[in-house]
Parts: sequence; C-alpha cells; structure tokens
Amino acid sequence: MVCIITTSRYPTRRIRSFTKDLNKAIPFSVRVSRGKKGIKDLTELSYKYGLSRVMVISKYKGNPGKINFLKLCNGELSYLPFTILVKGVQLYREIPVSRRIQIDKEEIESFLLFSFKKQGLFEELNLISTAFNIPYKVIESLTELKNLDFRTSCLLVKKDAEVRISFHDSETLKEIGPRIKIKGILQWKKKK
Repeated sequence: MVCIITTSRYPTRRIRSFTKDLNKAIPFSVRVSRGKKGIKDLTELSYKYGLSRVMVISKYKGNPGKINFLKLCNGELSYLPFTILVKGVQLYREIPVSRRIQIDKEEIESFLLFSFKKQGLFEELNLISTAFNIPYKVIESLTELKNLDFRTSCLLVKKDAEVRISFHDSETLKEIGPRIKIKGILQWKKKK
C-alpha cells in the first residue's frame, strides 16, 4: 500500500489537478479532499483505507510549493523529517500526447522508484522511497525496466542541475502522470 494524497487548506485549481494526476499515476493511492479535516481525521482515514502514509501538497504562489509526508506509527500520524521543495510541475494534460499513455488504475499492481546509477541520486532515492514506503532500484539504462516485474515506475533524474520526478508505464516507457521539478529536499532533525 502506498499513500493518501491530500492538500493543505484552500488549494488552488492547479493543486487539485495535480493531486488528481498523482492519484492516477501512483497505484494504491487514495485522493482525499482536505476541507476542514485535521490530523486526527487523516489518521482515521489512514486506518479506513489501510494506508500508512499521507502526502500533503502545499501551495506557494498558487502552485504546488512543497510536499510533506506523514507516517502512521503507534496509532498516530507524525511528519517524516523532510520536505520536498517543488520548483514547478507539469500536469499530465500539459505533456505532449505522443509522450504519454493512459492506463486504467486497476491494472496497476506494482510500483517501483528508480534512477540511473551515473546520476548519483542515492540520498534522494532513499528519502523518496521512505516517503512512499516502496522499493527502489538503481539502473544503467531504460531497457532494464522492461525486464522488471513492475507495471509502473517513478523515475528520479537529474537534468540541467535539477532533480525531476516523472511517472512511467514500464512496458511502453511512456508517461502516465505529472512531472515534478524539485528545488531541494529540506531535512530537519527530530525533536527528542
């Protein structure tokens, strides 16, 4: 199981569209409209859906600005000690039609996070793998994906000194979800 996807309070249209795109691309996820729901309500929903993670998308100047993750542990939700700072997103509908494919979410039974060995994004892979509670793999080339037993995958890649996340169908290698440009990952120390 992966996560509940929700927003901070008063999301913009673009953030709502972004959460819908993420929900379609990430298997075993559930999108929840935040409304007046607090942490206790999200905890109850985590139990209801049997999910141990909650992804909260916050806004910055009307666009997705940061992504926080909460983990269900000992009956309570607590923040994981990092925040993904978002530089920008490209919604699924904004990706050229020739580069994308639509898959029925019910067809997706497995999900893998991966990156290329030569890019050295090991710390980022580890943090995002922890956030989603999914495995990750470091590969040499895209052709290796076709030999893996995962229907969809989340690619972490560095391009022009920016880290980007995209979601792909492992059979066709076409995109199935939004693209996310990461400004950075802010880590903090847990209080004792």
